[in-house]
Amino acid sequence: MSDSLFANENLIFLLLHIVGSFVMLSLPLTLYRNPPTKINPFYGFRTAAAKRNQDTWTVANNYFNTNITRLSIATVLLQIPLFFLLPLPYGLLVSLIIWGIGLVMLFFLTQNHLHQIFDEQGNRK
Repeated sequence: MSDSLFANENLIFLLLHIVGSFVMLSLPLTLYRNPPTKINPFYGFRTAAAKRNQDTWTVANNYFNTNITRLSIATVLLQIPLFFLLPLPYGLLVSLIIWGIGLVMLFFLTQNHLHQIFDEQGNRK
């Protein structure tokens, strides 16, 4: 009986890996394929620097969307060996932590990218 319980746990974690991979890829790919074209209150890379004008908005969202897509693809590719190398549920946990750290880093990298291109008023340097 405990063997079937273990098999069910493996199946659940496999499904979590698959669903997590799908979510990690689908959201960024949606933003990449359909980026927010105008400054809006609903979605996109929304910081004060990004919302200064349409040019800063476009640059910030293009940079962020491209790089979050890359981050998500790399994380999903990393999930595959982690599922087999680490005991359950640590492979999923490690990939989520890596993706989370990458997301926080990407926030700061996008802000830095904006500050390299634009001055404080949103004009190109």
